[in-house]
Amino acid sequence: CAAGNTLEEAILQGFYELVERDAFAVWWYNRLRMPAVDLGSFDDDYLASAADHYASYERELWMLDVTADIAIPTFVALSRRPDAPTEDIIYGAGSHADPRIAALRALCELNQCLTWLPRPGARDGRPMIDDPVALRWWKTARLADCSWLAPAADEPPRRATEYPVIESADTRDDVEHCRALVEARGMEFLVLDQTRPDIGMPVARVIVPGMRHFWARFAPGRLYDVPVSLGWRERPLAEAELNPAPVIA
Repeated sequence: CAAGNTLEEAILQGFYELVERDAFAVWWYNRLRMPAVDLGSFDDDYLASAADHYASYERELWMLDVTADIAIPTFVALSRRPDAPTEDIIYGAGSHADPRIAALRALCELNQCLTWLPRPGARDGRPMIDDPVALRWWKTARLADCSWLAPAADEPPRRATEYPVIESADTRDDVEHCRALVEARGMEFLVLDQTRPDIGMPVARVIVPGMRHFWARFAPGRLYDVPVSLGWRERPLAEAELNPAPVIA
């Protein structure tokens, strides 16, 4: 569900949220090794300076390309404290047809997670939230034990020029393009206009039955099939083989 300046814009933003969750789930639960993204290649000062900003927090920053078969750029930004007793690994994801915007969304979502954790040297070193699942993750997760969080060692970082940007003068054309991507994979692109007449801001709920959420929902379908169809795995994993690590969101 998303709002926008127009109904078509709201539909697009709602769809990108579905794409983000679906691609994230395929990557996370299959523990796939995905290529890094070169943040310095986007001609964007904010992206290019992000690693230095995180270094001021004594943190590493990197980004993965987890784009799946729907072919909308989807990135995951990650950060950890490499020299601390606990690495406090955090991550944020973003999707958009424009790869620069997808990278910005992933980084901005990561920034929100950064506020959950204390700055180095803070007098009160406790996290700002008390969710036991998150606290356990920050205390125990280490990059050395979570191979899927690290960039694929056998692939070079992806650069901005490797992602085609489809130019469109009409947002309706963008919506139709997204619908075509979904229907080409045998799924339906459904939209419910939830705009309230007393407010007037366009709101749309987008539903694509079969796309996956990042919560642990393990019914048959894309979670198992997409890695095989893209050549990332030779066979679908059994449910018992899926990543047991919970998603912190």
